[in-house]
Amino acid sequence: DAKHAREERASTMAMSPKTASLWSKAIDYAVIASPNTKHRAVFNFNQVNWTPKIQARDMVALSPILMYSTWFNTVQLENLRLRREASEEFFYSLSQNKVMSHLRLCNVHLKSYKIVKIKGLPLNLRELDLSYNHLGTAGAEHLAALFRGQTSATSADTSAENQEAFLEGKANLDADMDFSHDAPVLTMLDLEKCQLDSGFTALAKVFSSPAWSVTLMELNVSYNRLGSKGSRALGQYLRKAKSLEMLNISSCNLDCFKVYDGLAHNQTLLNKLVHLDGSLNVTDNA
Repeated sequence: DAKHAREERASTMAMSPKTASLWSKAIDYAVIASPNTKHRAVFNFNQVNWTPKIQARDMVALSPILMYSTWFNTVQLENLRLRREASEEFFYSLSQNKVMSHLRLCNVHLKSYKIVKIKGLPLNLRELDLSYNHLGTAGAEHLAALFRGQTSATSADTSAENQEAFLEGKANLDADMDFSHDAPVLTMLDLEKCQLDSGFTALAKVFSSPAWSVTLMELNVSYNRLGSKGSRALGQYLRKAKSLEMLNISSCNLDCFKVYDGLAHNQTLLNKLVHLDGSLNVTDNA
């Protein structure tokens, strides 16, 4: 079974010395933190001087810690290459974690065919940063499916590879995902430069739901080509948003009239919003 397979891999796979050393330092730091401490530890793996390729055998040592540890409420992986098998192991472990609240995966080479393998996110996740990854349309739609607790019927991505990956991910999600945790707790989402394209429409529909409209406080979708459809979906979301305080939509190839018209019809949001960055968009297309 899956548990036996993981135990077998853990006993037979060895990490590279450099990766093992990094894991060891992070784990040592975590063990120092008491489970009863008020401020939990942060697992931070940020390598800017070199680009390690984290493989499944490397992730085996970390998976049990992410899955069962109560020391971590924040995980940060930045500027590295998370391979497909490692990403599956990583996200499976996170989905079982009950205390994780902050997750930052910035520039870790996540692509749509990896995203669609995710079957669940940490139940108590409050902040999610997936910036500088190539999620694509299929990845964005699958992420929306995870957020709303059900799968999308189709993918707008016509690429044969991405379409196949999306359908496979959809089947896995249908079969294995636990939908018992319906109430959203996510307050911050960063999807800067993720090549969302038309996939943002699915995300905007989720954010427009009554439950999400009162929880999401920070949203960054800058440097994504949202286009006309994405602008319309964003405008419709802004008509319903009630708790949004920070919004970054810079350089999104927006139809600004559609976006700001929605904002203008939401006095509650106008009073709530404290930061709005809509720079580097066409503004004369009304």
